[in-house]
Amino acid sequence: MTKVFKAPVAWADHSIKIALIGCGGTGSSMVDELFRMHALLVRLGHPGLDVTAWDGDTVSESNVGRQRFWPCDVGWNKASLLISRLNSFGDTNWKSMDHDLDSEACKSLRVDLIVTCVDSAKVRVMVGDIGRASRPGETLWLDTGNDSNSGQVILGHWSKSNSVDDEQTLRLPNVLDLYPSLRQQPDDTTASCSTEQSITRQDFGINQRVAGEASGLLWRLVRYGEIDRHGSFIYQRTGEVVPLSISEKLWQSFAA
Repeated sequence: MTKVFKAPVAWADHSIKIALIGCGGTGSSMVDELFRMHALLVRLGHPGLDVTAWDGDTVSESNVGRQRFWPCDVGWNKASLLISRLNSFGDTNWKSMDHDLDSEACKSLRVDLIVTCVDSAKVRVMVGDIGRASRPGETLWLDTGNDSNSGQVILGHWSKSNSVDDEQTLRLPNVLDLYPSLRQQPDDTTASCSTEQSITRQDFGINQRVAGEASGLLWRLVRYGEIDRHGSFIYQRTGEVVPLSISEKLWQSFAA
């Protein structure tokens, strides 16, 4: 039976603090999506979003076109560049970190939502394990991932339990809960040195579609206060998008 998940109460009238981890293929599109959402929320009377973006990578020539960068951006840090543009022209006061998120920084996060847009299984496991060891809370974790022509979006709780006082409150499993095999998945450390290599690994459009699904899910949660799915599976070749329903029976099938 599909259930409904309601947004944390504080999200209704407080600025939503977001840590965006990764500003590459999906992450650079996600920055745009979050800004558009912020602008709409502010116009609707909501305080909007307060984003801090993390990425230690610099723009390469092979990023231009596939990611949201221009030829003049080559050599600049991705997070700093994207955020400084928005702050300059979008009336925001968002922050950027020109280095990758490490375990110490992850442990000190005090945010409402973590958004991971990274290729690294190691980073996902680090984020997930630190969340499991953290105190109970309502922080959510929105993970995005993709290969060349397909992707997934999964929203779950960061900590192992979301409430000290109410154990019956619905807890959404996160990507590490559903895919514990991430612990055995090696990271692909091969850099794409050309545009041809880049689009072979991740075809044009898949990053934007994943970011669009992620932001659409987040929009429904913030704007309407509830969702009846907590993720999606995107198949670009066939045009299919399969929802991840809020269902204990479905969650159990992941471990089967």
